[in-house]
Amino acid sequence: MSFFESFVFDRDLVEKSPVIEIQMPTITMDKSDMLLQPYSENKIFFDAKTFTFRTQANTIYPWCPIQNYLLRVLVEHFNCTNWAQVASLINRQCPSAQQLSPKQCHQRWHRVCRPGLIKGKWSVEEDLRLYELLQKHPSKRDFKRVVQALAGRSDTQIHYRIRKLYPQYFNLQ
Repeated sequence: MSFFESFVFDRDLVEKSPVIEIQMPTITMDKSDMLLQPYSENKIFFDAKTFTFRTQANTIYPWCPIQNYLLRVLVEHFNCTNWAQVASLINRQCPSAQQLSPKQCHQRWHRVCRPGLIKGKWSVEEDLRLYELLQKHPSKRDFKRVVQALAGRSDTQIHYRIRKLYPQYFNLQ
C-alpha cells in the first residue's frame, strides 16, 4: 500500500478549520522611487473549504508601481492624452499585470497621479471657494464647471464634498 492509498482525507477537519490570514509585507522604497507608489497592504485569506486564496477586494494589486510610473511618464513627459494609446502601451510593458482600459488610465491620472492634486482634508478656503462656485453655478448640470474651477481636487473629491456639505445640490434640476 502506497502513501497516497493509506492517506485518509478528513473532510470535517477541513470544513471546520478557520480561514487563515496572511499579512502582505510592505515594500520599502528609496528616494529614487518617489514617482512610484508602494503596494497597498492587503490581507490574503486561504479558504479551506474551496482550497483557494482570496483577498479582501478580490484583487491584490490593481495598479503596480511600474504602471503608475509609465502613466506619469507618458502623460507628463510625452503629453500623451490619447487614453487608448496610453492603455495599450502600459499593457504591452506590463503583460503580467492587470490589463487596463483607457477609462481606467484616464481616471487614474485625473484622480490619483495628476501633479498638483490635493489629497486629504479640505481647508476652510476650499470650502468657501466651493460655496461661491455653487452659488454661481446652482444647477447640477454645471457640475463640470465647478470641477474645472477647483483645479486642485478631483471630480470625485468634489462630488463627495458637495454631497456632505450641500446634499440638496444634486437633488435640484
